[in-house]
Amino acid sequence: DTIVTYGYDDNFEKKEQRTVVAVQVPDIEITAKADPALLNYLQRENIATATQAINRDFFPLYKFTIKQEGPALVLNTNEKAVRNWDADTTPHFFELEINLEKLQPYLDSSAIKKYISDARYVSITGEKLPGKTQATIDGRIHFESGALKAIENIARSFSR
Repeated sequence: DTIVTYGYDDNFEKKEQRTVVAVQVPDIEITAKADPALLNYLQRENIATATQAINRDFFPLYKFTIKQEGPALVLNTNEKAVRNWDADTTPHFFELEINLEKLQPYLDSSAIKKYISDARYVSITGEKLPGKTQATIDGRIHFESGALKAIENIARSFSR
């Protein structure tokens, strides 16, 4: 990653200083069922490069690789990741699961730590309603302790 700071030279002129630093990037993987034409489209629009990466001008935060693996388009921050998953049939058009306990070492120094310090697990799913153009979004957040855990238990009692 490159950190940009500003300093002053001998003539007291403000100068940009770039420092390259190594940062630990969380292993993020996004998999979507997609026709190979989608990857071709992303390359034509300069979102994906010919070297199978997401253009840093489009998404500068992390370096993502993008690959077509059979019927799936896979975006990943770890290009050497070994996938051991099988495609699942699901009624959900969207599904997100985050184990915040496993991410804790990466989040300790981030700005969002104070907002999620008591949360342990987040799950969100989206399902299209049969015969309609509407969908339902269902989400759950599991907390470790304290007042937030009590709120979680109260919310659970209403959903039964």
